[in-house]
Amino acid sequence: MRHYQMIAAAATLALAAVGSAFPQSGGTVVSGIGGGVGTASATFAGPGGMSSMRSDNTGTTFTYKFSPGSTVFAFTGAPYSGRTSSQTVRTLANGTHLNQPAFEQPMTYRDTMGRTRTDVTMTRPPAIAMNGANVEPRIQRLAEIIDPVTGYHYILDDVHKIAHRVPVQARTNQAPGPAVAAARVIQMPPRTMQNGTTMTNENLGTQTMFGINVTGQRNTMTYPVGTYQGNDAPVTTVTETWTATQWGLMIQSKNSGPESDSTTIMKDFTIDEPDPALFQVPAGYQIVDETGEFTISIPK
Repeated sequence: MRHYQMIAAAATLALAAVGSAFPQSGGTVVSGIGGGVGTASATFAGPGGMSSMRSDNTGTTFTYKFSPGSTVFAFTGAPYSGRTSSQTVRTLANGTHLNQPAFEQPMTYRDTMGRTRTDVTMTRPPAIAMNGANVEPRIQRLAEIIDPVTGYHYILDDVHKIAHRVPVQARTNQAPGPAVAAARVIQMPPRTMQNGTTMTNENLGTQTMFGINVTGQRNTMTYPVGTYQGNDAPVTTVTETWTATQWGLMIQSKNSGPESDSTTIMKDFTIDEPDPALFQVPAGYQIVDETGEFTISIPK
């Protein structure tokens, strides 16, 4: 677990170095999918609050909790559509490589005004899928719309045709121009932690991905003997990130370590203006205003 925690920390540092650590509508996993056979659960931290899901053979229940006066970040002037896909290759002690199934996030859309939409996420229960059984996917997350223009966050219940609406306060970040974006790229000095672990950061310059300029950084961490899972020789991990500062997005990251290598990259990516209808509550939906914790139950 330490390797993945350090990868996350390195990726965060890389984003901070170029000034593009803006929250996206997808949120982050706080506790991973787990539970008994046939049961899956997860908790997410998203814009303005927390959400959790629990799925079993009868369906999925989502619980949402938002703090009063929650703030969301609207990144304006940088429309895009895309989703991230992560692939991990584990290496066993005998040199055998295990290619893990790709983990793909849902499509996310953002328009020029900073409105965002994240589509429904589907997943297979890990405890069952690993046994090779043919099980149907389960809903892991519901579609969400964040509209900083009107000041509302919507969670869409497509089964019952209900749009759960939560008021939010918007904080706007204007997409920087090329010159400002380039000026934000800094060389972070080497660091040495209390246990002797060293961290160095290297600027990799710029290149073009998906027709836009991205800036690369490579973070290298070297763990002395006894500081990485009882290692009897130094261990090195490397994280390479390519970030589109003007869009506030990480476009690609590569992580390598003694146990596995992983790559995350944007797919189906475009900077064209998304369809405005994506950021509207669909016709025929009932809008329900929420002021505290609420749940949404989706039957199987």
